[in-house]
Amino acid sequence: MNRSNGQIELTERALRAIVKGTGAATGEAFFKALVKNVAKVLGFKYALVAELEELEAAKTLAVWAGEDFGENIVYELSGTPCENVAKQSICLYPNDIQHLFPKDELLVDMGAESYLGAPLIDTQGNTHGLLVVLDDMPMSDTPLAEDILKVFSSRASAELARMKAESETEIYRRHLEELVESRTSELKKAQAELLRKERMAVLGQLIATIAHEVRNPLGTVSNSLFSIKDATENNDQSRLDRAFTLAELNIDRCNTIITELLDYASSHELKKQSTDIDLWLLNMLDELSIPENVGLSTDLVSGATIEIDRELLRRTVVNVLNNAFHAVSNDDKKEKRVKVESRIDENNIVIIFSDNGCGMSEETRLKALEPLFSTKGFGVGLGLSIVKDLIEAHGGTVGLTSTEGEGSVVTLHIPQ
Repeated sequence: MNRSNGQIELTERALRAIVKGTGAATGEAFFKALVKNVAKVLGFKYALVAELEELEAAKTLAVWAGEDFGENIVYELSGTPCENVAKQSICLYPNDIQHLFPKDELLVDMGAESYLGAPLIDTQGNTHGLLVVLDDMPMSDTPLAEDILKVFSSRASAELARMKAESETEIYRRHLEELVESRTSELKKAQAELLRKERMAVLGQLIATIAHEVRNPLGTVSNSLFSIKDATENNDQSRLDRAFTLAELNIDRCNTIITELLDYASSHELKKQSTDIDLWLLNMLDELSIPENVGLSTDLVSGATIEIDRELLRRTVVNVLNNAFHAVSNDDKKEKRVKVESRIDENNIVIIFSDNGCGMSEETRLKALEPLFSTKGFGVGLGLSIVKDLIEAHGGTVGLTSTEGEGSVVTLHIPQ
């Protein structure tokens, strides 16, 4: 009875010493601490923990070689005592181990005399590793060593399983990253190809539009030149004046098309200046050429001073007002009105352009801000698209509402 109590006490002391030595270590640090403390506490020269590779070979995770850690190796299981341990049994060879396994050269290199090994069993009941102690002397007090190895083989098995799961998770994560990177690359290539095709389609549409819109006024100019020649020969001043007027008008149309194209293609690098927006709008409207039959009114009450690119915003206002003038000019109403207002809405300056012109259908309104869309009989349809680009360059937005037969409202929101 006293011997059993003493054996239990000795086992407990050994367990406490090894637990203290391994502490909260994980991974490689845990396995190193385990083999070192198991060897020292039990009094063995060597200790190792290894992971099995397909039950044919073992790869050491940590090796204690008497005074220090040894290098990790991979060794074949065939003809070694570890082969028997891999079959899920604790194997004890208290002496003459080299004679029992003459093909195991590692035993010779170690000068091993005795061997004790325990399998590491995973949660599926398969052996996936080994915990082994060896010595260059015969083993004694083997029950204590067996108890210790049984306890720590479970802890080592759990840590090995955790490391495998962590490794598999990392492999899966890397695979996902590679997959995402690959899909992203494919998506970018597809997007680039789509953009290229869209640009080619837009370019084709633009070329066709320009060719059509420039050819028409050039044809009129050509006819006017013929009329000028004929009127000069016949001294017909009235016909001569009309021909000059038509030529000038159509040259202006060509110039407008070129200006729109240049505005649309430019990078819009802002050159901002601090500007009293109400005063600036009032002065700019005074310089504007307003059709004689159109009444232009203002209600500029924002009272705000903001940073704007005056030239770009001037182009914006001119484009919007030209559309408004065109809308009211094509309407049969006797009173043709265009109004410009300014307000403060939260952190935005709001400039509102309203007209009582012909308005537009919902289908037309939805396309109105797109490039190359126009309901006019002339022009390339870039006016409102340029407005949108210029306001967005200022960090703002453009709103458009319209009711067919009643008029339209364009709203510019510019952050302060």
